[in-house]
Amino acid sequence: MKTPEKSTYNKEEIQLLLPQKEPFVLVDALFFCNDTRAITGFQIPEKHNLVEDNILTEAGVLENMAQSIALKSAHLIQKEKPRPPKIGYLAGIKNAKIDSLPKTTQKITTHIKLMYELGPLKRYQAEIKNAQNQQLATAEITTTLAEE
Repeated sequence: MKTPEKSTYNKEEIQLLLPQKEPFVLVDALFFCNDTRAITGFQIPEKHNLVEDNILTEAGVLENMAQSIALKSAHLIQKEKPRPPKIGYLAGIKNAKIDSLPKTTQKITTHIKLMYELGPLKRYQAEIKNAQNQQLATAEITTTLAEE
């Protein structure tokens, strides 16, 4: 799927949707979202807690995937009924593979696909690509949302 050019939300609106707050936000665009898929974007800043030696760390890559899933969930919840962001939890990370770590100022897109849902648990396939559409990292991530 080709990444659209324009984000559904600006950076400030995204920060309102995510439970994470600066300086820990690792998503700055939502390009596409439906019930089973989402595409998010992030431009790697030069200064960030998860950037070392001008490279987004492995923890930053996985956190970007997790926040992309959180943004997908928040967007769908907001469409249904506006409310504060729900807290989500990682229930597991499986088959994580990092081919290349993105450098500062580089733009990445994260493609999220819902693989299955079992009660409150959801398993996603996450893939990060660079601006040249080359795969940088993949993982299967299982999440759950906190009860209200």
